[in-house]
Order: sequence, then C-alpha cells, then structure tokens
Amino acid sequence: MSANEFLVTALNRYLDCDSERAQAIAQIDGRIIALRIKELELLLRMQVKGERIQQPLDDSETDVVIEVSMTVLPDLFFRVDSNQFCLLYTSDAADD
Repeated sequence: MSANEFLVTALNRYLDCDSERAQAIAQIDGRIIALRIKELELLLRMQVKGERIQQPLDDSETDVVIEVSMTVLPDLFFRVDSNQFCLLYTSDAADD
C-alpha cells in the first residue's frame, strides 16, 4: 500500500466515524487536494467524491495544497477519540 493509499483509507475511516465532517467535506465534491509533508518532501494527492476521499483518477490540476510539518501530525492522531483511533488503524487483511 502506497502512502497515498494509506492516507485515503485512513481519512475515509475517520469520515465513517464523523458524519458531520463527512457532510462538510461533501461541499467540496470534485476538488483535488494535496497534502505536502515538509520533512519528507512528500506530496499526497486526494480527490473529494461526495462524502468520501479517493485517489485522483487522472493528473488534473490540484485545487489546493496544504503544507504540514511532521511535528503536528501526532497531535492530529492523538486528538481522535479511542473508537476512531481503532478504526483508523484496523487492518483490511480480514476483508481480503
């Protein structure tokens, strides 16, 4: 699984737990968002499709780039409640 696939899966699991945010993200349906992680020099692209996130189907232009630092990522995950944390890190191996 690539870093981009992992990010899309994790975000969708989070959205499954938070219907309010899922409805909010639906307002930007069709937009392509990129997350740039400075320390890794990594650009992860995703596209909003309804209340879900998917990998972009083509090389369309990115609508917005959000730049983050590795130092803020742990805060994002530790603010998730225990039920959401379990869903973010549950393996898909049982589904295969």
